[in-house]
Amino acid sequence: MLEWLFSWEVSSAVVALAISVGLAVLALSDYKLAKVSFMIAAADAWGGIIMWGGKYDLPAWSRSLIVFFAAGLVAVLLVQSLKYVDSKKPKTAKLDGPGSGPEASETKTNPVALGTIEMTYDMQLAGLPLAMQPYTGITIIRVKDRTHAESLFVNNPARQVSYWPKEKMGFPPSGVGIINVANHGTVPLFNVAAVVRFDLGAQKSPGGVSSLYFHLPLIESLKPTDQPCRFYVVDDSALGGLVFMPETVDADVPGGGRQKIQVAARKLTLMDQVPMLPPAFGHSSHQSKNRH
Repeated sequence: MLEWLFSWEVSSAVVALAISVGLAVLALSDYKLAKVSFMIAAADAWGGIIMWGGKYDLPAWSRSLIVFFAAGLVAVLLVQSLKYVDSKKPKTAKLDGPGSGPEASETKTNPVALGTIEMTYDMQLAGLPLAMQPYTGITIIRVKDRTHAESLFVNNPARQVSYWPKEKMGFPPSGVGIINVANHGTVPLFNVAAVVRFDLGAQKSPGGVSSLYFHLPLIESLKPTDQPCRFYVVDDSALGGLVFMPETVDADVPGGGRQKIQVAARKLTLMDQVPMLPPAFGHSSHQSKNRH
């Protein structure tokens, strides 16, 4: 009976079903059941591994080694799965007490909205030009030099796809960074103000590293059901560097006034771990003409 129960056919089906159930209930915010599902999947996988180790006619040392590493891999996956579930839990906040400073009377910490803003950074390696769908617009952050950056809103009123910039680009194309601001909470936020930091240059480059703080354009409304607000980053300076998200943003909360909202930084992708400014390879023919 146990040999059939922990056979590869049955174990694979049970593990796949348990993981699917875990992900489904996680999406419904049932964190306990998600953890139980992942534990069931791990336990069944361990059973299948141990049963395999006692079934096949291999030298004892080789079977023990394979079982040890396979079971260890399952254990690592289980720990990471449980950590992932914990990372999805909403965070609670501490309310600033009375007399905590002059800022406390102007900007409070919202226990409901805290941790519900997520800011991420990614890179669009396809680079310039940027495509705009009909009747839409995009916001572009242009890093000009060590002391100056500017925002540009480009609108496409046409019925066909439009591109920015319109000048012919060199090859390979310059990369484009993407800053996304999303509301993962349960309350809408208004007039969201955030400041990002660009560290331009390198330690051994002429001028070293310069920090440039830039106020993102004000986000007038950001509801939990809205798509993330997106800003494209173009490095006109060609200095390169890193992009840093803020720890907090300021926003208007219905019934709570102006409050400081904690930013939940996502740590899931390579670009989140290494938030590089987009590489500036080529320049448009128009820019090249201006330089000569």
